[in-house]
Amino acid sequence: MTGSGKFILSSLTFSEYFNKAQLQDRIVDSSEDFTLFLNEIVPAANIKVRFAGTEPLDTVTNQYNRTMEAILSQHGIRFEEVPRIEKNGKVISASRVRKLLESRKWELIQELVPDTTLSYLKERFPL
Repeated sequence: MTGSGKFILSSLTFSEYFNKAQLQDRIVDSSEDFTLFLNEIVPAANIKVRFAGTEPLDTVTNQYNRTMEAILSQHGIRFEEVPRIEKNGKVISASRVRKLLESRKWELIQELVPDTTLSYLKERFPL
């Protein structure tokens, strides 16, 4: 299988996603992304269900999921949201880990990731 190229959650069809830090308090329109998905990708891959992770921390991605759920259900495609994994009462987020990694807060990162991931990060991003 090849990569998704320019068209699965693309800056060409949903540019707001790639600027979402500045858009957390705005309503965004991701319908063009789903139009392309429905017209091109669904028939080519015979998609019947689409999975996405829940997004309690990022309003842009949460809006994207709500739009996806509404549009896909109108076209007979099941949408399933997979709950985010939590550890110590905190949602595990790659963004959170990246932010902690900037200041090498290993003890906090350790609370969020498996030991193998922590070891990899420490090797890749030494003090």
